[in-house]
Amino acid sequence: MTSFYFYMHQIYAYIKKALSVKWIFVLVISIPILIFFFQYVVTGNRLLGGDFDYYAQMYEAFRISVLRFGQFPLWNPWMSGGLPLFANPQFGLVSIQSLLCLMFGTIYGLKLAYISYAIAGFWGMYYLGRKVIKADTLRSTLIAYIWIFSGFFAGHNISHFTFALFFLMPWIFVLIYNRKKKFAWLWLALLESLIILSSIHYAFIMTTVAAAIYFLVSLLSLKLDRKQLSVIFKLKKSDLVFVLKSVSLIVLLCAYRFILAFQYTSANSRIVDTAHMTTKPDVIFQAIFLPIGNILNIPRNIQWSWGEYSMYIGVGAGIALLVCLIMIARKVFTRSKDELYSKKNLVLPILIVGLVGLVLAVGDFGKYSPYHILHILPGISQTRVPSRWLIMTSFAILVFLLSWKSNRKIINLLLLLSVIELFLTFGPPNVAGRDQISLPNNIKFSQTFTQYDNGHKHLDLGSNIQHSYFYSTARDVGQVYADDSVVDTLDGVYNTSKCGLNINKHCSLVLSGNAYVTYWSPNKIIIHRSKAGQIELNMNVQDGWRVNNKYIYASNHNVDPNELFAIPDNGAQSYTLEYAPKFSPSWILWKI
Repeated sequence: MTSFYFYMHQIYAYIKKALSVKWIFVLVISIPILIFFFQYVVTGNRLLGGDFDYYAQMYEAFRISVLRFGQFPLWNPWMSGGLPLFANPQFGLVSIQSLLCLMFGTIYGLKLAYISYAIAGFWGMYYLGRKVIKADTLRSTLIAYIWIFSGFFAGHNISHFTFALFFLMPWIFVLIYNRKKKFAWLWLALLESLIILSSIHYAFIMTTVAAAIYFLVSLLSLKLDRKQLSVIFKLKKSDLVFVLKSVSLIVLLCAYRFILAFQYTSANSRIVDTAHMTTKPDVIFQAIFLPIGNILNIPRNIQWSWGEYSMYIGVGAGIALLVCLIMIARKVFTRSKDELYSKKNLVLPILIVGLVGLVLAVGDFGKYSPYHILHILPGISQTRVPSRWLIMTSFAILVFLLSWKSNRKIINLLLLLSVIELFLTFGPPNVAGRDQISLPNNIKFSQTFTQYDNGHKHLDLGSNIQHSYFYSTARDVGQVYADDSVVDTLDGVYNTSKCGLNINKHCSLVLSGNAYVTYWSPNKIIIHRSKAGQIELNMNVQDGWRVNNKYIYASNHNVDPNELFAIPDNGAQSYTLEYAPKFSPSWILWKI
């Protein structure tokens, strides 16, 4: 063992010397991440299974709205009779993915964005270890790889695209820890704003909770004497200024986006029953430490797919943690005064964050369970899958391993084994994307909707995957429903007459036959009357639409696919429909 580690260390020393130039070091160390996601890199504009198509559909609607029609992406007319786009909390107008989608096309742009977040997350964890905790280069590199290759990201992967923002979590703790530095507040505000503008989803909610817990716990001063343990809360002026400046900038940058998203989700909330959302302790242990689904069988009687539970950090990392715990018990038993780990003011609060994540992951086991209480809060009340909170626990374990100074050789060797195991288990050729499929080449633009009749085969994947992801309009890239969408449009598709039942291949925008379209775009439509009577349109009712400058559905806040969009006959010959939610600034109807 000793000689093996000696040779490994010698090889590493030669590599480190060769990579003494920083930019070369950054480039070479990032290459394994590109190899890990190589199927995303080489498959180009091919669609993945899972929920990825839901996100692709939104960003394709954004891309077409901007590039073809020169409009602000407010409304998505290509999904279930039309839904708000900018207000959708899972859509990110100001984001890495939106820029890359414009440059490289929607599907490949999203793949490149996912890899970009992974690389940023890798260097965030590396920086946390090397610069903040002061771990050595090898330890910081290994832990950073485990963070990116871990079961949480492999389980959710690119199909749950918004979970890519969790990659950035290490940077949040770095910036809060370095809050005394001059521009730390600015970088934290910009990072949080990027997350909010990219997706007001689990990553925003959970990282915000984690950041708040870490910040508050870091303000506590613990003093232990012979008689008692005293806890003192110390909020310095500099800490208060840091929070006020960061929050103020976040509000300035994100307020409008947040308000629209809150209105949208409040009016179209999904039903979430938390009563049976629990995670058994043995499942939690298996999710973090055991190779479930690869070597061991997936536990029975679990509510979600194993990808929702997996927080796997590798057998080696699990054994490394056990070694650390044994050493702690030994030091406590012998009353050793040796320092157990470095940077206690950083690591201890993060361990508290991990403990909170563990408690929340247990789920709603009773009226006074932490998850039940947290779930009462607006926004969080629509979340589900409590096991996802375990990401805070896995993160805390990795930070603890970063900080451990004793048993350096054996810990690094065990972490290296975990990196290799995770790379082979979740990386090529097992990374999600083997079943990527091609899209139709001929996509036409008009106000006529064309459906691909797949006979509802999206309920049967596997051999029918080529059909199951074309339950869509001609301008759609992906299906018209998604299991993880905030607004559940599946029932709307089945119950609506807006081309959702696949009864007719062609379905005109004007259903009543007494008007014709002279101009069509996502946010603006001009219709001329040809006959008397009420004009009925093949689109969803939504209070953001105004007809000839009047909000005829001002009191209707719900996207109800069963309600008919009807324009009363008031004698006018021409009707201009504009989607412009109330209180929107004038620039919202911009035209390139």
